[in-house]
Amino acid sequence: MHMGKLSMVNDLCHELLNGRKTIEESIEDLTRIKAKPSLNKWTFLILYPAISMVLCLIGFNGTWIDATLSFVIGIVVGIFQVLAINFPITFGYLFEFLSALVVTVLTNFIFKIFANYGMCIQSQKIVLSALSILLPVIKVTIDFRGSLSH
Repeated sequence: MHMGKLSMVNDLCHELLNGRKTIEESIEDLTRIKAKPSLNKWTFLILYPAISMVLCLIGFNGTWIDATLSFVIGIVVGIFQVLAINFPITFGYLFEFLSALVVTVLTNFIFKIFANYGMCIQSQKIVLSALSILLPVIKVTIDFRGSLSH
């Protein structure tokens, strides 16, 4: 969902209903709005790990090791988001499920590796911080904040 585009379409509807635009002008404007680029793929590959890391530190009171691992796991979630955008029919419906599955498996694998060396990580904080961005409320909030900046 791109809240900036949604806001532009809403404004266009108001202009059309108030008689400030004709139907032909509105169709042209709608075509321009549709053609505007959404967030690029690099944005997801940068923001997902960064948000995961910050959530681990601030939201879940994780350690720096937990946050670093959450950053790495967040890259995986970002890659899955890019795949969901590029392949909406085949991968888009499985995005959240596969993200949760892979994040959980990877975190448990990392937990076992750390445990073999006598180190302790808080795997639930890593999983929750990496997957929290998938919650719809967070997506809408980020999209809304992005639309305010335009």
